[in-house]
Amino acid sequence: MVVVSHSFSEPEGIIMQTPSTKLLVNDQELGTATLYITHHDVVWGGGVGSNGGPSPTISLLYPNISLHAIQREPTPALYMVLSYELR
Repeated sequence: MVVVSHSFSEPEGIIMQTPSTKLLVNDQELGTATLYITHHDVVWGGGVGSNGGPSPTISLLYPNISLHAIQREPTPALYMVLSYELR
């Protein structure tokens, strides 16, 4: 399940968090927020959206991530292919 919300609360069970993370969906930047990796999902939120207001909060449960890859050079990035369409 993918949840898009306009409210944010720090997730439970955080394994790793990375502040000031830009989110791009199909080459469209949604803003800059904190990326959280937890025991159950990936959460991005608590930042500033591309329109200058609060960023949306996006939670992805692991079964919705069909492929992921880490890029280290030239800029660190996490790529994910989802079994879900964000609207």
